[in-house]
Amino acid sequence: MAEDKIVKQNEADKTSIEKSKSFNFLLRIFYIGGIIGILFGFINLYGGLSSEFSGTQLEDTIFNSIFGILFLICGNLLSKSKFLVTWVFMGAIILSIVYSYVLGRGFNFIIAIIGAWIIWQLFKLRKQNEIL
Repeated sequence: MAEDKIVKQNEADKTSIEKSKSFNFLLRIFYIGGIIGILFGFINLYGGLSSEFSGTQLEDTIFNSIFGILFLICGNLLSKSKFLVTWVFMGAIILSIVYSYVLGRGFNFIIAIIGAWIIWQLFKLRKQNEIL
């Protein structure tokens, strides 16, 4: 029992260099996705300021910024090997799907499929004890 805790602690203490390729790939996805989301938020903000926020531009600005921040939080949680990343990411995907649906853009199949794949990868990392 105590040996299991020591093994899990040693696995959690691994640096990201020692982690698997899928771990590092997901980490990059979260950080790049977060930066892109925040960048899109700033682009929408700049466009909105020059055109007085037409239509849903303000909502898109806020959503893109929040979505980008959630991705950065996921990257931070994953870098610390926390399984909480899975739940935060699921919340972000559900938020994205609900947001698209509420604005009348329909169900976002691309986000749903990519989100399901990333969640599956996170559960695989959990099974391999790379995230605790």
